[in-house]
Amino acid sequence: WSENRDKKMEDLGVYQVLSGKGIKTVLFSTGQDGTALLRAWCSLELFLAKGFGQKVVLNTKLGPMQDQSGPSALTPHIQQFATMLLKVVLPEIEMERAPCNKDSEKSTLMKYLEDSGGQLQVKKLRNVISEVVCSQCLAILVQNASVDLVKTALELGAEPDSVDGLGIHPLTY
Repeated sequence: WSENRDKKMEDLGVYQVLSGKGIKTVLFSTGQDGTALLRAWCSLELFLAKGFGQKVVLNTKLGPMQDQSGPSALTPHIQQFATMLLKVVLPEIEMERAPCNKDSEKSTLMKYLEDSGGQLQVKKLRNVISEVVCSQCLAILVQNASVDLVKTALELGAEPDSVDGLGIHPLTY
């Protein structure tokens, strides 16, 4: 990314790819512990994908989050992962503190956000990430009868009409 230091966000390859008409779904790897969501570029890529109307699927070490329904949603590993995303990772998402490989890249990202709405855009980025994470965790939380976490997910922006990997609305479980 360092060669892109003086470019506008719209001129970067990642922006051009995500805004392309040929993209239907973006597979976003959360990393082993979900912390990819805390990195500046990853957060912005997820935000841009949603902004361009792309479907975003969170992929974990256990497979795609939205596919964890039925018996797979009842395993302790996926339940712990969903809980960790809501309780540990989401509260830590803050673009101003997000790590980036180079300070110049972080400046490019922050300038893009400032130029396209400032603090409102930063807040929108956080809300979009919360909505994606919470919506894809919802089926897991519901099937595990995690009532408090279901309420938290809905408060943080989970889409109640979202569907899991089987096409079932999680709140019908």
